[in-house]
Amino acid sequence: MTFLPLLDDAFLASQWRHTLRPRNVTQAYNGKKLHNDLLNLKQTQDQGLKSKILNLDHQITELDKVIEAKEAEMNGIVAGLYGMVGEVD
Repeated sequence: MTFLPLLDDAFLASQWRHTLRPRNVTQAYNGKKLHNDLLNLKQTQDQGLKSKILNLDHQITELDKVIEAKEAEMNGIVAGLYGMVGEVD
């Protein structure tokens, strides 16, 4: 078994986020498949590439936050239209 250097922890975490973003846990997508996906990581010594990947991961994370906030705002508007204010999280 090969362990990645501790200095690559941010690169590792970005790959895990990339792997998990599109996944939905279902009966067909079980723990073994998740385990295999999380262990299927890429390595590179190219610091420029790592930097670009980390920058893109940060941008995606920020966009995810914006999307989440906009969805909450839209849910509030729809709830207000249907008179369900206070019932929607």
